[in-house]
Amino acid sequence: MLEEHDSMLIELSNCVSRLTTLQEQMEKTVLTMNERISSIEQKPSQILTIIITAIITAGITTLFSLIMR
Repeated sequence: MLEEHDSMLIELSNCVSRLTTLQEQMEKTVLTMNERISSIEQKPSQILTIIITAIITAGITTLFSLIMR
């Protein structure tokens, strides 16, 4: 009977260890997902900045070409 309890305690301890490992993996996964989400949220503003810069550059180029005529 005592041996059964010991083996059950060992099994329970192994389960707790596995659960702890799973929890750590889940925390890492959540952190990675949060980083990816924040980088995705930043991309539209970067794209908008690139478009505005391209428009300004095209405008300046057109202005210079009209002045040089």
